[in-house]
Amino acid sequence: MFHAISDINDHVLDAVREVRRAIKPTRVKSGRGRPSKRMRARVKKLKEQHEQADRLFRRRHLMVIKK
Repeated sequence: MFHAISDINDHVLDAVREVRRAIKPTRVKSGRGRPSKRMRARVKKLKEQHEQADRLFRRRHLMVIKK
């Protein structure tokens, strides 16, 4: 019984890890001069994605707690 629960927890944590890596944004290359509105919007969106990935990673233990 314990081994089955352990395997399920491992699969859940693997899935969370894959989602986190998929969400994690790539770094934006900054060009010369003042950033355009489009670039600023993209950076803002990537920052939100980064925060979402961090939030998922910080709370991963809550997904496998027995209720």
